[in-house]
Amino acid sequence: DLGKYGDDYDFQQRDPVTGSWLVWSILTQEDSSATDYFWRPLHVRGTMFLQTALWEHDRVNHIISAVAHLAAAVLLGLVIRRIGLSSRAAVAGALVLLLHPMVHEVALWPSSTSLAWGTCTMLAGLLVATSGWAARRPLTAALLMGPWAFVTAGWYEPPAMALLCVALMMVMHARVRD
Repeated sequence: DLGKYGDDYDFQQRDPVTGSWLVWSILTQEDSSATDYFWRPLHVRGTMFLQTALWEHDRVNHIISAVAHLAAAVLLGLVIRRIGLSSRAAVAGALVLLLHPMVHEVALWPSSTSLAWGTCTMLAGLLVATSGWAARRPLTAALLMGPWAFVTAGWYEPPAMALLCVALMMVMHARVRD
């Protein structure tokens, strides 16, 4: 376990003597280093909750991480198919995301599960952006990408930038078409 007594330990909110949950800390981020600024609030609260709830259940914690990582790979495959590439390309892209050693953190480090949640949120946004509905209403879809990117940044900010870029491209494409 990459971070069991590093980040995972820092995020879990249990009283070391009684084992009881420090619920107020989870809700307010009181004991977090991220209290003085707005930084990944969904990540911090979600990770605090999972680490507290599953502190003594490492296997379940890793299964959740692996399922989140798998969901991101499946969503990537769906996006690849949606943009018109072959099924082989979709499977290859999904497998690269799933198996490449560079993204091993999500499956092996429970505190980084929110990286997969942020990626899933971004990929779901790309599915919406590439839908038939978005093609018929590109400006409305582009406006939707702003709040979607904000929620994505609540998990992990880098994927949110992809949605903002897609929104910009949608606006530019709509202006060129008209």
